[in-house]
Amino acid sequence: MISTTRSGTSSSSGTNVSDGLQMGDDFPFVCETCLGPNPYLRMIKLGFGDRACSVTKLPFQAFRWKPGNKGRYKETVVCREVAMERNICQACLMDMTFGVPVGVRDSVLNASQVCELFLDLDLSTFYPKYVCRM
Repeated sequence: MISTTRSGTSSSSGTNVSDGLQMGDDFPFVCETCLGPNPYLRMIKLGFGDRACSVTKLPFQAFRWKPGNKGRYKETVVCREVAMERNICQACLMDMTFGVPVGVRDSVLNASQVCELFLDLDLSTFYPKYVCRM
């Protein structure tokens, strides 16, 4: 279980988290909305492989947390590699820069060709190669 403050947490530009934590291994790539209003957050780190990524179907390091006293528990649903590649929140799947759904972002930015190429890839081979590059 990780208990940390939100100072310097999920920056979409880098993978450094405060206190020497590693993004993806010790802390998820999530947006401020998913973290909630409380600056102190108790994050539960689930065992590696307890969950499978909803995109790649590969096991990944999942996290669970409660953003506020009256909020429901949130959980990561996609792996770090997918979230970083697509620049989306691991919990709500919203764009990290604009805060809109990924489908809206792609249609506005005319990225439909990128989406088609992304869907044509063999995801079981793409993400392990992507991890090696990181």
